Amino acid sequence: MDIFLRVFPYEKRIMLNALYDTLEILGFQIETANSERGEITAISTEKPFRRIRITCGSPEDGKTSVQLLPELADDAGKCLAGVMLDEISATVKCSLRLKKGRSI
Repeated sequence: MDIFLRVFPYEKRIMLNALYDTLEILGFQIETANSERGEITAISTEKPFRRIRITCGSPEDGKTSVQLLPELADDAGKCLAGVMLDEISATVKCSLRLKKGRSI
């Protein structure tokens, strides 16, 4: 099974919020979530249904690793995980730009 991983220079709580926003943007429903443990399982709302497990960890202070594990590691699952990581990055960047704009 392929594991897709990216480390972000933000705290876990910020990344979890970005994950929830990203899942909503991409049209995924959350099946299970445990914010304390940093685990989310989500499923697409359109056929063919795709399930993905997301875990957040803190490899060091102020950083969060985000791992995506598609249920099916076929080409579509790998593509989905890659697109989702890119969308998570975009969501975080957009949120931080909005936050900076409000503080000016």
